[in-house]
Amino acid sequence: MRTLAIVAVLVLGMPVPLSAQEPPWKAEARRWGLDEIEIAQLEREGLVVGRESYASPIEAYRPREVPYFVTSDIALYVFARLLEDSMRPQERANAVRLRRSLVTAWRKIRDPQITAELSDPLLLAARLRMRRIVAVARLLLGAEPELLPEDREPVLELVAAIQRGTGRAQPTWMGPFDAGFTHIDLERFRPIGIYAGDDELEKFFRAARWLQMVPFRVRREDEMAALWHLLQIVPWSSRHQGEVQELSGGAPGDWSPDLLADLEPSFDLEALRTRIAARRATWPRKITLDLPHAPETKPSDEEGFRWLPSAMMPDGPLIHALGSTGPLPRVASLLDIGAALGSHTARSAIGAERARLVAESSVGILADPSYFGETLATLSLLLDPPEPEAPPLFHSEAWHRKALASAAAGWIQTRAVFVRHAQTLYGTLGSSRDVGFVEPDPRFFEALGALCTKLTGLSLDHESAGVLEVTKRAQKLAEIFVRLEGLADQQLRGRELATADCAFYGSLDLELRNLAREEREQESPRACEVMRVLGTTDLSIVAGTGRPRALWLLYPWKGELVLCRGAVLPVHEVEAAHALTHTEWSQRLNEGRDLELPAWLKPIYAHGR
Repeated sequence: MRTLAIVAVLVLGMPVPLSAQEPPWKAEARRWGLDEIEIAQLEREGLVVGRESYASPIEAYRPREVPYFVTSDIALYVFARLLEDSMRPQERANAVRLRRSLVTAWRKIRDPQITAELSDPLLLAARLRMRRIVAVARLLLGAEPELLPEDREPVLELVAAIQRGTGRAQPTWMGPFDAGFTHIDLERFRPIGIYAGDDELEKFFRAARWLQMVPFRVRREDEMAALWHLLQIVPWSSRHQGEVQELSGGAPGDWSPDLLADLEPSFDLEALRTRIAARRATWPRKITLDLPHAPETKPSDEEGFRWLPSAMMPDGPLIHALGSTGPLPRVASLLDIGAALGSHTARSAIGAERARLVAESSVGILADPSYFGETLATLSLLLDPPEPEAPPLFHSEAWHRKALASAAAGWIQTRAVFVRHAQTLYGTLGSSRDVGFVEPDPRFFEALGALCTKLTGLSLDHESAGVLEVTKRAQKLAEIFVRLEGLADQQLRGRELATADCAFYGSLDLELRNLAREEREQESPRACEVMRVLGTTDLSIVAGTGRPRALWLLYPWKGELVLCRGAVLPVHEVEAAHALTHTEWSQRLNEGRDLELPAWLKPIYAHGR
């Protein structure tokens, strides 16, 4: 008995073999509140998006808590905030220019001597049309022009409807409405993106949207006569269109009147159409139908001009094709965008037939020279095969899903910035708290840094207040992305961190918070309209980012698995009566209705939600 007791003591006192011990990261995970389902998924997949959420993704990078994992999501989040802030002063400057231009136009359109010299009934009707168009634009900008008695009721009625931003309108003085322009979609005038909540920018948004909407179609005599009047009352410059093309996506969807700036002062409808026909082939254009129209209408039937033509974004042909010719469902989705950017996960999810249509409709999407086009090319790098030296985790299907969601969130945040410009389509790390890892994709961080540097040299109004401050932030953010590029490369080669690298990680959250200017942004989620669907009840397909979530990841380093935390942005797709402001989207998130994660994204989320 004594011998057995001794043996039992020896056995019970012996250390458990290392192979049977629980890995240290599990205890660490429990300490940070992960439940057993999250831990099991983390062990199985190497990553899991946890239940913990944040007001801002930067909160996941609080220092001295857990080793960082710097994601592309946080990089794109700060980049998008910088891009928003670069556009605000530019748009304020554009508002001032438009206001001045409309004052000049109003003075000329009200000149009684010019009116007295007109005898052609077509020109008289066109002059009335242009007078009311200019009056609506000025009132939307906040001016108080003196209206003629016959203009007061129709103009004020339309302005009130535009400011309500709901329903449809068919003012008789703009008619007759036809298959190419069935009605005015008043939902299009609701300020969204950077314009919502800023009184000056809201006024500019409505006025600019109005001037982007009013058509001057070649086939319509009344609209061509109005175009001739427009050319007489507005001093045309191509600067605005140059900015639109450089920023958001190449040629406009309709022609700009400045293409006819050398028009003779005498009115001749046939001569005007002959000149248009002779020059048509040399004018830039990517035409779609961006006004409410009957299904049988063809783009070739609606050649025309707009006072402020909007741009066809690089992804516009894809969205247009899916909405007009694609297999059901005939709306574009985030999976379609991901497939166009190169995600094999997205291509598999949408099926071979739709993947072929996406490929055919997005030729050149990653080669577009505009700033938005270069941003799309940068996002596509997230979907390329990982670096050969990257750990196996980054070659897994779970990581492909995470990368697809990151690219989708980046697309949402960036496209939301260009909402007005865009054409409407229907060492041993152990447990140190000052170190971390970075997403092992140095090419992505290099390209994002180049975009920040380029932002400082775009043709923005550098005399505008705030541009210098944004330029400095862009330069600083470019430096951070270059540093992350170097750290990713160093990490792939298994090199230890230097003391300066540890210090960089330790101060990263503060640097990012300063660059994001989060004191101005109480809500981090962003939403953009993918497309507008016309029917018995008009609907908008809206994509948006969700509350930032914690990404837990096991990074293999020096023969051990190190538990790291970063931030990711969930993405959602919903139907809504109209495009949503960022605040409205945040309210919808708070309510939680209709906001299931997409099926393709659920596998990497804890409990599938």
